[in-house]
Amino acid sequence: MDVEIRTAEQEDEAAVTAFTEHPRVHAEFVTWLDEGISLVADSDDAGVVGYVHLHVYPSDEAWIDVLAVAEEERRRGVGFRLVDAAVEEADDRGVDVVRCMGMAEDSTVEGFADSVGFDVAAELHLARGFGFPYGSQFEEAQFDASLETIRDTGVYGRVNGLYADAEGRFRGLPTSVDGFDDARILGFSDDGEVRGAVVFSGRGVNRDAPENRSEMVCGFVWCEEDYASQMALDVRGEARDRNLQDAAVWIPVDLVPSFDQAGFDVGGKRYVYQRRV
Repeated sequence: MDVEIRTAEQEDEAAVTAFTEHPRVHAEFVTWLDEGISLVADSDDAGVVGYVHLHVYPSDEAWIDVLAVAEEERRRGVGFRLVDAAVEEADDRGVDVVRCMGMAEDSTVEGFADSVGFDVAAELHLARGFGFPYGSQFEEAQFDASLETIRDTGVYGRVNGLYADAEGRFRGLPTSVDGFDDARILGFSDDGEVRGAVVFSGRGVNRDAPENRSEMVCGFVWCEEDYASQMALDVRGEARDRNLQDAAVWIPVDLVPSFDQAGFDVGGKRYVYQRRV
């Protein structure tokens, strides 16, 4: 079987949506044709059997939103060729690093990521909790000073300087406010010292819920150890203050107990993989 990797076209939508149930592919296939990089694997005897889409940021970073291969064509190198071609095109567009995510317990994903040259960049958990009227001590933080504080924390090093945007794509924390889109930094202080800060990435949608629930997305969380419980409760209170139903927070492993005790549903560990171009 000969397979050609080529740019996706609108006429490929039916074939692609036939072998993947990914909701964003079904909702945004046509829109994505003009946003980022969309490629298909087109075989001479079976038609379109694979698809990949990358979101490209102005900051020379890219994120693999979807990689899908028809079940009967898996383990034949189609996924490898799709990723390799997408990374090559990203390189042509000036991208410096490509990232994706997978569950840490999934050995298949880990093995595939390694085979296409991706290394683990960060280990995180996704915690979700409904907004609750505790109130919040968060205040809008002075951006550049807060970024300087964050960069000096151990968490910053453990997550490789990454934060999640409102769509759950990870990118590098910018060096100044100019590098953010709609994100802001919220923090709280005690005795005149900053004790915790979160990157509020914006309003997202919990597509895993039976109904699409609005959520406050926090893409980076840091706090001093003694303030972990306050941080967890403040995040839930802040979501309610902003009239959002839930809070979705990407947290390092050391904050899992505090967020669990605060009523968050903490998911399994996830790896952010990356490949330098």
